[in-house]
Amino acid sequence: MKIFVISLNSSLERRKKIITQMTEHSLDFTFFDAINGETEHPPILNDYSNEKRLAKKGYSLNPGELGCFASHYSLWQKCFLLNEPIVILEDDIQFNEHLNTVLVCIEKYIQQLGLVRLSRTLKPSFIKLFSMPNESMMVKYTKPAKGGMGYVLSPKAAKKLINKTKDWHDPADDFLEKEWLHNVKIFGVEPPCLTHDFEINSEIGERKKCVQPVLKRVRREIYRSSEWLLNQIVALPFNAKIKLGLFKIEKNT
Repeated sequence: MKIFVISLNSSLERRKKIITQMTEHSLDFTFFDAINGETEHPPILNDYSNEKRLAKKGYSLNPGELGCFASHYSLWQKCFLLNEPIVILEDDIQFNEHLNTVLVCIEKYIQQLGLVRLSRTLKPSFIKLFSMPNESMMVKYTKPAKGGMGYVLSPKAAKKLINKTKDWHDPADDFLEKEWLHNVKIFGVEPPCLTHDFEINSEIGERKKCVQPVLKRVRREIYRSSEWLLNQIVALPFNAKIKLGLFKIEKNT
């Protein structure tokens, strides 16, 4: 599978660390020049709905978040046009020693699974699907695990994501969690084979914190709860199918 690393072309130190890690793991990859939300405006940003963002969250996405979404979207398009699975990574990650063998295993099943996370930021809740090399396992997440640092994507899943970006208004990692919207099931590797490199500062940018009126805070909580409920309703039949042993895993043909 082709590996693409999202990185600003000005982030020389980040790129140097990625090159070192890729060399150590004997992995071929290509840098994808990240879209700078401050200076670039690709067409996908025309579909961003700041009105919906303000109505549901009370604040806008910052330029870094806009550029990050546009960068992931561009690679979803590339995956679909190549008509082959790809690995999408951000440049602020640390690999563990099992990444190579995990990727080889995922490649056998990715056409059926669609999207497999290699990292997460929240404590997970999941159902085990099958064991993988080096005491890893493939899982289906049952609640948001968050994080867009690294994942494997199939063309079919990429098309589903692309088709639901009209009036998008969430950061890329939050958008990926919306199974109820795009119907892309979120699978993952446990324990994760990628983690955040905490020696690297974020290039997304910090959002200014402000005290929001009570009504806005209530609206935000209603929105958050409704999204959680929608995800649970949509995922319930599929998760039950897994627990009952009715979901059969098949290798790519």
